[in-house]
Amino acid sequence: MKHFPLFILVGCLYAHPLVAQTTTADTIRLTLSMDTITLDEVVVTERRTPAATGRWSDMSPVELVTVAGSNGDLYKALQTLPGVQVQGETGRLLVRGGSSEETQTYINGLHVLKPYTSTGINTAARSRYSTFMFSGVNLASGGAPLEYGQALSAVLPLETKDESPVTKLGVNASIVGVVGGGTRAFRRGSLSVDLTYQHLGLYNKMYSGRREFAEPYKMFSAATQFRHSLGNNLLLKIYGQYDRTDFSSYEDGDTRRLFSLGEDNVYVNATLRRRMKDGWEGYAGAAFSYNRQGIRGAAQTDDCWEERQQELHVKATATRLWTSGLRIGGGVESFIRRYANRYAWRDVESAGKVRPVVSAAFLSATWFPWEILKAEASLRAEHTGQDKRMSFSPRVAVNCYAGDAVLSATVGRYTQQAEFRLLALRPGLKSSTCWQYNLGM
Repeated sequence: MKHFPLFILVGCLYAHPLVAQTTTADTIRLTLSMDTITLDEVVVTERRTPAATGRWSDMSPVELVTVAGSNGDLYKALQTLPGVQVQGETGRLLVRGGSSEETQTYINGLHVLKPYTSTGINTAARSRYSTFMFSGVNLASGGAPLEYGQALSAVLPLETKDESPVTKLGVNASIVGVVGGGTRAFRRGSLSVDLTYQHLGLYNKMYSGRREFAEPYKMFSAATQFRHSLGNNLLLKIYGQYDRTDFSSYEDGDTRRLFSLGEDNVYVNATLRRRMKDGWEGYAGAAFSYNRQGIRGAAQTDDCWEERQQELHVKATATRLWTSGLRIGGGVESFIRRYANRYAWRDVESAGKVRPVVSAAFLSATWFPWEILKAEASLRAEHTGQDKRMSFSPRVAVNCYAGDAVLSATVGRYTQQAEFRLLALRPGLKSSTCWQYNLGM
């Protein structure tokens, strides 16, 4: 009994190093060897149609600029779509014939008055806007939603990017000019700037054509894009661009008539989009377009032609998505326009002026009870101040999905005001009207 406590002490001293050994971690050495494997292509597709979402985003900017023969031009890339072609002389978009004025361009839901550059030089017109500024492009080549009015043939809606989280800078130089721009990202928003300067003087010397230029084609363009999230459900976007174009060339062979063109083009828009409670989404925006074109030697030596046109487009919409697969939306908009021209040659002078204002309201209901079926019915009421007429345009569209196949059918009525130059000559001209029936797969 006297030795029992000593036995306990010795046992404890002997157990202590055993506990220390169990807590020591072993060293594991891993040797990695290189290997090469092949990953199959992964393609992710998404069904997004205007009838289901109201936002069109089917063609990416990379797809547009890589179209063979497009040369980075937005409108030339779209000519690969069915029923679409680009007129060789002007470079403007034609959808199933007709006039290029019947295809209208919208940026963030707001109308663009002059989306093309000037023509009259040895090349066709191009788009004023870079494809990389937009998140998605989808040309409605027939049966467009009645939210987009004043487009008799087709609608090209362009959506700028909601965010650009990466700060970047880039410069590109070629024989025809210099392009530079960048994006500054900050908390809850970003600011992008894009500058372009084109000068064809060196190009004309290296590749001389049949036309003799007194002043080579010059174009300066500056665009800026501001995006800011004012909250979790409120997004502000501002977009603006200015273009200046100049050139002069000798026409009519021996007469040596000097044709000189100078053009200024301005486009600015601002939009607010907000998601509210109970599935509601609100949108409000305004766009201002201004274009002035002056030509000397337009038809006779020393004559002068000047044309000014401007437009203020204001728009507000509200939509709600119900849990039963029903979306109801509507809105109001107004096109406040002014147009004036003047022609002078010696003692002859003529002028025209017109203010064609168009106001409209539209309502639509979209029903998609199953993934394979989406249907939409809409109505547009439009008032043209020039001829003081009221018109009503209905539209019905159905989309059915069967595997990878999409079946679509659309019938609708569309109206468009006459061109400004024609209205200046005959202010009482009525709007053009057509019924469209589309069936596709």
